[in-house]
Amino acid sequence: MKYELDQRYAAAKQKGAPAIKDFLDAYRNAPKFEDPRKAWIELDYIVLINGSNPLEAKRIFLDVKQRIPTNSVIYPRIRAMSKTYE
Repeated sequence: MKYELDQRYAAAKQKGAPAIKDFLDAYRNAPKFEDPRKAWIELDYIVLINGSNPLEAKRIFLDVKQRIPTNSVIYPRIRAMSKTYE
């Protein structure tokens, strides 16, 4: 992830889940915002919203799981979260 996006994500993280959602919506298709970093941020967001919006958390989780190959560095985290979000 580009340094500029990393700074914006850090600022969003300090403001909480709504700001992270805004960050993801704004940069989801940015050319330098790719997996596995994008998926990791989405998984962090899922954990934050699970209590207030479990259906959205599950929807995002399934999207990430379908997109990430099993040989990805982030796949162990996905596997660990599967029981909670499937």
